Amino acid sequence: MNFHLFFLIIISLINFFLGFLVWQVDKKNIINKSFWVFICFVILWNIALYISDLPSQAPYALFWNKLTLASGLLFAYSFAHFCLVFTRKEGFFIILKPPFSFIILFLLFSLILITFFTDLIVARIEFFEWGTNIIPGNLYFLVGGFYLSAAIVGLGSLISKYKKSTGIERIQVQYLFLGFLLAAIGILTTNLIHPAITGRNPYAKY
Repeated sequence: MNFHLFFLIIISLINFFLGFLVWQVDKKNIINKSFWVFICFVILWNIALYISDLPSQAPYALFWNKLTLASGLLFAYSFAHFCLVFTRKEGFFIILKPPFSFIILFLLFSLILITFFTDLIVARIEFFEWGTNIIPGNLYFLVGGFYLSAAIVGLGSLISKYKKSTGIERIQVQYLFLGFLLAAIGILTTNLIHPAITGRNPYAKY
């Protein structure tokens, strides 16, 4: 078993049990449910990333790379959704109400459909010794824009909540913000910034 597979299994199991535990504490709580959904999409994204670089999956590399982007869109949306639900007393929460929610969901699923059924987001795939590389299509920037917007909305709502919270709640928000900020920096750097500069994404899987 190589290091990457071992790392993937460990991280996925930790994420799964953490999300499942939070959900089990109160299955009807929308905050718990939204966190559990977010965790599931993160795990799907990680698995798709890993499989997309396997030599044995070369004939299906285009599909797996498209699934990586699609699951990334879902986890980006679920991240912002969780943050907005967690900070539901803040002004950002209006995004989850009609007509804004319908517009965002329409955009989300439109991007997923375009990703899978056209070459406008993923033009083609290149193969290297470290794995596969996406050649962006003409609309690839929309995916990057969606990722970035989700990060801004999610982290922005947490900042707003932090300023108005006290005690244990303030500490909870602080931990969430720091954890999500580090994750966002890593994801945006390896999946957007580095590929935009070099044209390759060998570190995306990490």
